[in-house]
Amino acid sequence: MTKQKARRDRKAPTTALPDYGAEVAAARPKVQELLAEYRADPSSNAGTILETLVLNQLAGELGREAEALVQQERGRRQNLKDDSGRGFAALARQNRRLKRDLARKDGVQATVIQYLEQVGAAARIGREPSREQIIQTISEAIGVRGPLIERVEKGPVPHA
Repeated sequence: MTKQKARRDRKAPTTALPDYGAEVAAARPKVQELLAEYRADPSSNAGTILETLVLNQLAGELGREAEALVQQERGRRQNLKDDSGRGFAALARQNRRLKRDLARKDGVQATVIQYLEQVGAAARIGREPSREQIIQTISEAIGVRGPLIERVEKGPVPHA
């Protein structure tokens, strides 16, 4: 169980739903008795009583359905609230990670620019490092390791 759900369970007052099955089972004998009386004498008050019971049952059923819908909507609202909090936290983590990655890449870019400036200064005085040395130093700075694969094709690089 998550901390949020446990906290929500502690906060939310629990209301026990009535046991409608037990109520129906308790009322069944009286209804059968009234129904038998109505069948025996349709002009008696049993018909009116049965009509009232049926109408009350239908009205109660609608009320229970409405209460169930209200509870369902409350649950959905709480879920949305919880999900939005989790979504915000996830976005905040992603934002921190992206900022950290950007800062790391900015540092690498500054290192490469500084090295290329040194290479340019060395080239002006005639001590330019070899192409392989330049590629190896930049590859190490950006985190690429391993042997380099030489270009096989000749001429300019085709554009995609």
